[in-house]
Amino acid sequence: MQPIPDLELTLSIDDQLDQIERLAAAIRALPEYSAYFAASDALYADPGANCRRDELPLRLYQARKHHQPLTDDFCGRESVQAFVHAEVELSKILGGVERLLSRATGIVLCEDIDVDDGPATDGLPDGVRHEAEALGEMLAQQPAIRTYRAAADALAADPAAADLDLRFETIRMRLKARQRAMKDMRPADVKTFHSLREAVLVNPLIDKRDRTLEEAHHYLGRVADTLNRKLSLDFLALAKG
Repeated sequence: MQPIPDLELTLSIDDQLDQIERLAAAIRALPEYSAYFAASDALYADPGANCRRDELPLRLYQARKHHQPLTDDFCGRESVQAFVHAEVELSKILGGVERLLSRATGIVLCEDIDVDDGPATDGLPDGVRHEAEALGEMLAQQPAIRTYRAAADALAADPAAADLDLRFETIRMRLKARQRAMKDMRPADVKTFHSLREAVLVNPLIDKRDRTLEEAHHYLGRVADTLNRKLSLDFLALAKG
């Protein structure tokens, strides 16, 4: 198995910094952005809520998973409700930005979300949409992204390798879903997973796709980290919702 070329020199994001700043500036100008930080400050200033604010992510997860209202003594507080509302509104926008960037590059920034799934982008403010589309076009032309897309196309063009890849990914996601739901693994599924995994590990087309995807993710991670700093928040965590 031949190593792929060293792409280290392609990972600089210097050429994209100006466009990343323009996108960040468009987001910072939104009322939803200001409202999010105002609500965060109010939550921090509320002694009865701030001392328990670490509970909020778990409470939100439980509420979304089980469709339960946030009405207990903690989540029912005005400062908490206001923060939750502000976070939801900002996450819709950041989720739309993430969708645009993912579709432009063919690589999802948020883990385990299909590139065609996620928040709609039709409702994005025009300025944010314009800057996100411009950044997406720039990212799509970068060597790390183009190398991955070429490897993905080569894999898709080989019916046997593509079928193997699909079957392995299907069983992997099935087992992951059962694990998240805390359900027992079916022995037959586990056996199939290990059998397919052995075949996947020695397939050169899948191997090259996976290694170039890792390189592309590393590059896009630097872009996301830069957005984090410019927005003073976790862009991908909020985009994922």
